[in-house]
Amino acid sequence: MKLVTCYADWVIEHPKTIWAIILALSLLAAWPHFSAKGRPVHIPLQDLELARDSAGNDTFRLDRADSFLVIEAPDLFSPTAVAAIRHLISNIESLSFIKNVFWIEDIPPLNMFDLSPGWLPEENADPSEYEDAKKRILTHPLVYGQLVSPDATTLLLPVRYDWIGIQEDADCTEKLLAVSRATAAKYPSAELKINLTGRVPLYLAAQQAFHANHQKFQIIGYLLVFAIATILFRDIATIVIVGAAPAISIYWTTGALKWLSIQSNDLTTVVLPVLITMVGLTDGVHLVMALRKRWQANQNRIKALHDAIAHVGVACLLTSLTTAIGFASLLLARSTPIRDFGLACSVGVLVTFVAVLTIIPGLSITRLGTYLCHEKTAHQDYKLENLRGFLNTVLSNYRTVSIIGGLLTLLCIAISLTLRPDARTINALPANSPATVALEHCNTSLGGIAFIRVVGDFSATKKKADFNVIQLIDQIDGFVSGEPLLRHPLSIKNLLDSFGKRATATQMEFIKLLPPDLRKTFFDQASDQIQIYIRTQDLGTAAYTPVFRRLNRKLLDLEQATPGLNLELTGIPITSAQDVTLIVYDLVASLGTASLVILIVMICFYRSWRIGIVTLIPNLLPLALTGTLLVATGQNLAIVSVCALAVCIGIAVDDSIHFLTRFRQELESGSDVDAAIRATFFGVGGALVITTIILITGFATVLISPLPTHRMFSMMACATIGGALIGDLLFLPALLKWLIRKPSDILREVQSKL
Repeated sequence: MKLVTCYADWVIEHPKTIWAIILALSLLAAWPHFSAKGRPVHIPLQDLELARDSAGNDTFRLDRADSFLVIEAPDLFSPTAVAAIRHLISNIESLSFIKNVFWIEDIPPLNMFDLSPGWLPEENADPSEYEDAKKRILTHPLVYGQLVSPDATTLLLPVRYDWIGIQEDADCTEKLLAVSRATAAKYPSAELKINLTGRVPLYLAAQQAFHANHQKFQIIGYLLVFAIATILFRDIATIVIVGAAPAISIYWTTGALKWLSIQSNDLTTVVLPVLITMVGLTDGVHLVMALRKRWQANQNRIKALHDAIAHVGVACLLTSLTTAIGFASLLLARSTPIRDFGLACSVGVLVTFVAVLTIIPGLSITRLGTYLCHEKTAHQDYKLENLRGFLNTVLSNYRTVSIIGGLLTLLCIAISLTLRPDARTINALPANSPATVALEHCNTSLGGIAFIRVVGDFSATKKKADFNVIQLIDQIDGFVSGEPLLRHPLSIKNLLDSFGKRATATQMEFIKLLPPDLRKTFFDQASDQIQIYIRTQDLGTAAYTPVFRRLNRKLLDLEQATPGLNLELTGIPITSAQDVTLIVYDLVASLGTASLVILIVMICFYRSWRIGIVTLIPNLLPLALTGTLLVATGQNLAIVSVCALAVCIGIAVDDSIHFLTRFRQELESGSDVDAAIRATFFGVGGALVITTIILITGFATVLISPLPTHRMFSMMACATIGGALIGDLLFLPALLKWLIRKPSDILREVQSKL
C-alpha cells in the first residue's frame, strides 16, 4: 500500500520527529495518572448488599444472607458441640461489623400457644435431653435441610453484616473466620470444622485470587518470552528492539483507556497486557526478520529498513485491523463488562500497531540498530529447510489435503455446535479457598446455598374462597420432587405440617397461629400470594437450564388449568442462567459477524474473491478445533470461552495474512504459482513458527493459574493459535495450488479493481 510506503519514507527521513512523537505520546499516556479523570473508580463492598424487602422482616430469607458459616461436626447436638456453637455465636455477634447471626435458637415456635419449646437444653442438662432436642429440632421445616443437613453433621449459620462497622474487606472473611475458629479451638472434643461461604466471601475470594495472581503470571510470561527471544535471536540488541514496542504499547494503551474512560475489569486486566505483549512481539519479529534478511542481502541498513516497513508493514496493518475487528465484535454483546473488554482490546491492538511501526524503526536507525545483523546472528534464517519433503508431499496431493481440511473443518464445526452456554461460581475461584471448599460441601450436604422461588399469585381467581392453596403447593412440590437437582422446597405448607397432619381442606385454619413475620415470608394474605423456596447447587447453567425449562412448562400447565392463577419461577439462579445464555449467544453472534467482516476485509484488501475462499478453511479450522477440544474435555460454552475465541480469531488470521501477502508479492515478481508457494513457505514459514511459539508460550503461562476461568482462556488460546499454524502450513499451500492455477487468477482481479 502506498500509505505504508509513504510512512516508511517519512520514518527514515525524520528520525528526530519520530522521537518527538514518541515522547509526546508517552506524556499524554502519563497525564491521566496525575489527574482526577484518570483515577480508578472503586466500588464499595457494601454495594453488593441486596435490596431488602421494605414490606417486612426478611430474617427467614436465607437467600438474602450476606454469608454462611458452615460448621461440620461428627455430632452437632452433643453437649460440647452445642456449648461451643453458643459461645461461637456470642463472640461473633459482639463484633462491630456483625448485624446478626440466625441459628436454631432464633427459630420461632410453631404451636398453638406461641410458647417456645426450648430448642436446646441448658449447659448442664442430661445427655438424653440433647438427643430428644435433636429429634424435635430435625422435624422443624426451617431446620431440616435448611439450617442442618439431613445427616445432622453440617450446620449453616446465615450471617448479615453491619456495613457501617466494616473497616476493611478482611473483616467479612478472615477476621470472622479467625474469631470462629479460635472459639471452636477451646472445645477440641467437639471436633468443629469451620468455613465461610456465601455471596460476599465468594466475591472477595475471586477478587483476592485475581489480584494476587495476575501480576505474577504476567511477569512469568514476560520472562519466558524474553528467554525464547534470547534463544531465537541470541543478541541483546534484537531483544531490546523487539521487546521495546510491546512494553511501550502497554504503557500507551493504559493511558489511552483512561483518556477514553473505558472501564477496566478482571478479564481486561489479565488478558490485555498479555495480548499486547504477544501481538507486539509477533509483529516485531516479522518486521525485524524482514529487516535482517534484506540487510544480509547486501542492502544498506537504511534501505533495508525502508523495504522491510514497506513490505511487512502492510501485513502488520491488515493483521491489526482483523484482530481489532475480532475484539470489536464484542461490542455487540449486552454485557457492559464484555463490551468494555472488547473495546479495550481493540484500542490496545491498534495502539500496538502504531508502536511497532514507530518504536522499532526509531531504534533501528540508532547505533543500537547496527547490531541487528551482527555476524553471530547473521546465519539465522529460520527457513524450515527440513520441511521441504513435507511441502512436496502437500503440493503433490493438494486436492486430497484440501478435501481433508474441508471435511475436518465441517466435522469440528458440527461437534462444536453441541456446546451449551454454561457458568459456575466455582470456576471463578481458586479450588483451595475456604469459600470454595465450603460451597462444594454445601452442594453435597444441603443441596446448595442458592435459591429459586416459585411465586404464586391467585388474587385474580374467580372463586378465591374455593381456591385450595395447600393443594396447589402439593402439586408444585410434586414437580420439584421429580427433579434430582432441586432440593428441600420450603413453603407455608411445610410450616402448617408442623402442627400435625390434617386434612388438606382444614390445614389453612391454623395459619393464624404462625408468627406474623414468618407467615408473611411464605404467604401474604393481603395480596393473595405464596412463595416456595427451593435450593439449587452450583453445578452450572448448562446443568440447570433444562431443569428450569421443565419446571416452567409444568407451572404453565398448572396456570392454564386454573384460570386467574399466575405462577412465576424467579431467583438469582434463574436470572443468571438467562443472562449467561443471552450473553453467550450474543458473543457467538458477534463472533460470526467478526468472521464475516474479516473475510470481506481480506477480499477487499487483496482485491480477490479467490483469496477470500482460500482463507476460509485455515481461519475457521482453528476455532472449530478449539470447540471440539471443549467437547472432548467435557466443557461447555462459558463467557470466557467465547471471549477467548474472539481474542484468537484475529490472532489466528494473522499468519494467513503474512503468508498471503508474501505469496502475492512473489507472484508480482514474476514467479509461477508453485514457485511462489514454495518461496512463501520457506520465506515466512520460519517467522510463523517463531511467532506461534512466542504466542503459545505467553498464553500457556496462565495455565498454572489457580482460577479455572484463566486456565480455560489459556487452553483455548493455545489450541486456537496452534491450530492456526497447522492450517497455514498444511492446508493453505494446498488450497492455493488448487484454487489459484496461474498468477493471472489473482493479478488480473487486482488490476481490474485498481
